[in-house]
Amino acid sequence: MVLVFLIGTGIYLSDNSNGAAAPEDTSGEVSEEAVEAFTARLRAETVARVGQPIEGFEPFMFMRAFPGLVASDFNDVDALIGLYRYQNGEVVYDLNGEVETHSAARAISDEGMEQLLVHVATRLNYSVSDESEVDNLIDALAPNPAAGGGGTTLANGEPIAVNGVITCLPHKGDGPHTLECAFGLKADDGAHYGLSNLWTVAPELTETDVAVRVSGTFVNVLPDEKYDIQGYIDVQSAVKR
Repeated sequence: MVLVFLIGTGIYLSDNSNGAAAPEDTSGEVSEEAVEAFTARLRAETVARVGQPIEGFEPFMFMRAFPGLVASDFNDVDALIGLYRYQNGEVVYDLNGEVETHSAARAISDEGMEQLLVHVATRLNYSVSDESEVDNLIDALAPNPAAGGGGTTLANGEPIAVNGVITCLPHKGDGPHTLECAFGLKADDGAHYGLSNLWTVAPELTETDVAVRVSGTFVNVLPDEKYDIQGYIDVQSAVKR
């Protein structure tokens, strides 16, 4: 079986068993080694910058770690169950007629990583026929150290989905802390988020230490924020895990 992706032309040939001649120019071929290198490095650097996911890598994690990735890169990228689509400027998870039978369903599959590589290489017009060229591509997606930050700050209004537990948010600094509990989310990677509209969307979530998955849009903190958080999530859905 021959798996060839012609990046420059956008033509994808998956099988040559019908006897048709393969193209002579294979400079845009995406090899199995290139896909493996892309997958390994993207995942490893995402863990280093964002944290280790519990149930697989999803688009928002990669976009947090690599600012050069855009939502359209994930269009038609396969998840373990279903796939992702690009709609109205956002990445949208689509079960595509399947049933979400386990909590890792939304993790990008190995086939999805291959599709992501092809999309990114096509958009940026990179050749990725070997491992060294994959490194160049990933370097182009990585955060610019001169710009400050580690690529983990989301833009205001950006979609976000986080697994974690409901908790009382930590206060900033070493000053006196009041006894009130401001409900928020401690993500699996250790980051804290405030939650707006949580009880409107999910009034049953009234206890701490409940494992949940929260989806919504990211809201930046104000300069006088008193809690030690990454930002707020304007909650659109919240379900127990």
